[in-house]
Amino acid sequence: MDSAGGEAGLDWANIGSPQTEQRLGCTSLFAVHSACNAVNAIPNYTEQGIACTVWNSVQANYDTCGTFGVLLDCRTGAAVQPTVPDRRLDVTATGAAGIDWGNVENKTTANDLTCTLVFSITSVSNSVNIGSCGTVYLVQTLSETAQNSIVDEVVAEPSGVFAWPATFRTVMQWLGALSSNCVRQTVSLQTLRNRADASSLATAPITCEPATVHRGSFT
Repeated sequence: MDSAGGEAGLDWANIGSPQTEQRLGCTSLFAVHSACNAVNAIPNYTEQGIACTVWNSVQANYDTCGTFGVLLDCRTGAAVQPTVPDRRLDVTATGAAGIDWGNVENKTTANDLTCTLVFSITSVSNSVNIGSCGTVYLVQTLSETAQNSIVDEVVAEPSGVFAWPATFRTVMQWLGALSSNCVRQTVSLQTLRNRADASSLATAPITCEPATVHRGSFT
């Protein structure tokens, strides 16, 4: 049967090799009511068709170097994500990420601040290690545990008199020895002995006058 224009009608059941894939060239298909098995429609894709094909396909179908599947996986598969789904990552006005200190890895491990200036520490708990270059301007409150840790720190007996400038530790060592160790004195010399009274830690000259006794500096 032919059409009004003289074209021959087609009986699809009697077409040779009807199941062999054929390229339609630039023929436009306005509607496909049913598609069986695998269908390759080329090249007139719609935007909706492309989107559905890509987003509804597994990444493995596009797993070739340089393909969109690989690029999309790089952008989404390894992205920074919140612990709870659908939460947004909090950022500052300049784009810096907010930090939840409870989820910081190894937060109890002592780390050098590497010249970071700390202007104020409101509370210090337990033992605190401030690395080199970490400048602390103000410590307002120490916990009771931190205070006890400082007060209970062992102070060794000094080996001699301290020199200025001196640390708090060396001054405390000297005061402890001077107030509790044996002191020997003659008319011309005062000697501070060690705790066992086995050796001298330091000596100071004594000058006696009718109304004044003068002790010089320990050396």
